[in-house]
Amino acid sequence: MGSVGAGAESWPSGFFESLVAHVDAAVICTDLAGALLYCNPTAERLYGIPAFEAIGRQSADLLGVEVSQKTRAEIGAALARGEVWDGDVSVTRPDGTTLILRTKDAGLYDTSGVLTGVVSIAIDVTERRRTEDELRASDARRNAMLEAGLDGIVSIDHQGLITEFNPAAEAMFGYTRSDVLGREMAEIIVPPALQSAHRAGLRRYLETGRGELLGQRIEISAVDRAGREFPVELAITRIDLPGPPSFMGSLRDISARRATEQALLDSREHFVHLARTLQSSLLPPVLPEVPGFDVAVGYRPAGEGDEVGGDFYDLFETAQGDWAVVIGDVQGKGAEAAALTALVRYTVRAAAMRADRPSTILRIVNDAILHQRVDRLCTVAYARLRSSSDDRVTATLSVGGHPLPLHARRDGDVRPAGRLGTLLGALADIALDDCDVELEPGDSLVLYTDGVTDARAAADQFGEDRLVALISRMASQSVTASELATGIEAAVAEFDDGRHRDDMAVVVLQRSNHPFG
Repeated sequence: MGSVGAGAESWPSGFFESLVAHVDAAVICTDLAGALLYCNPTAERLYGIPAFEAIGRQSADLLGVEVSQKTRAEIGAALARGEVWDGDVSVTRPDGTTLILRTKDAGLYDTSGVLTGVVSIAIDVTERRRTEDELRASDARRNAMLEAGLDGIVSIDHQGLITEFNPAAEAMFGYTRSDVLGREMAEIIVPPALQSAHRAGLRRYLETGRGELLGQRIEISAVDRAGREFPVELAITRIDLPGPPSFMGSLRDISARRATEQALLDSREHFVHLARTLQSSLLPPVLPEVPGFDVAVGYRPAGEGDEVGGDFYDLFETAQGDWAVVIGDVQGKGAEAAALTALVRYTVRAAAMRADRPSTILRIVNDAILHQRVDRLCTVAYARLRSSSDDRVTATLSVGGHPLPLHARRDGDVRPAGRLGTLLGALADIALDDCDVELEPGDSLVLYTDGVTDARAAADQFGEDRLVALISRMASQSVTASELATGIEAAVAEFDDGRHRDDMAVVVLQRSNHPFG
């Protein structure tokens, strides 16, 4: 083997081999024709070929080294100048795997200084190159996301200084990236009133490692270059890198969303106002005083009262000493239900001026619903109150598909009043009866809608039995009509936990000791 430098002729025999045997780099020597003269153990492992098979064979073919003509020329020129060539080459091992090697090629010279061969020292940089490529790809993806992102991205270091400011942030805050890099974020986009809190939060995190806002999505105020303060949605994450902590904030301008939410809120409030106004127009604003009776009502709309319901009631005088009370429930909710409710209520009033029998009045209402061709049904309970010459008070009832009113005696006995007939709006020929109930002083007639008995608590239903038991208990305690109506309403609200799934109406007429009529 030739010399690799001045003074090499004085090296002891075997010195070179001993020197490179334990080097953690592949060392091979070739002659100028490319024949392999020597390879150290690391080269055997790296290239995958034992030395005894490799010596004397062409290194390029043996080692699978891919070197372009341009690179060969560069190596030759460097060696001719007595210089070392430094670069990367690709190697294919016998098992088919490909490695990237960082290689240094230097000349081998004889004692007279004539170039006789080449020594090549190589280290495997495959993983490092792969990592570098992945980092470059990651940086490219990150930069692409920053450039194309719709949200503003602002990154800061542990001192609160801005290290990244993407185009969306530029558009949002009115600064260019070069304007803000290296400046404190607090003085750039944080409103003055929040700057102290921001700085204190950063200090607290650096001291304790705890950050209440990390990983959370919050709504907060920001300020742009013109001093305009506006709402943003903010999410802060810590950037997982070695060294002092750094952070990235994703900001979204929610001014438009806030404006839309406020508009929707205003619209909803207006709608609720309209719904409640319309609902109240379908109910008597003030109940008239009925001689000889104590009258009370309870009414509770479904939900939050933001939709017109179909429950209604009315109480009016048809003639001297002749009164009518009506309660009903129109199918559905909303404007169409309100229109039918108005039709039923005012048709009842008009019919009651021409007819005496409750069943006749309900038939007139049924005809009116069918004539309007509305695809909705209605239940109604109608009672006519009148007195006889011997001062007895009789309630004549006709019920069209509605829950039967309850007759509560002052001793606590409670029984259904009337007979169930056909609901209204479905058929032209309906079955309706007129039933008389005599009301003595202290007796109560309770009319209600199915929102009372249908109230639910989980799988349980309030039901008629529970209602009858409640009225019986209260009637035996000689409660007033107002106390009875309020008690029913409160019991239902407690039972369904105030969820109000359906409208509920209750009318209580309690005969007093005063003359009727």
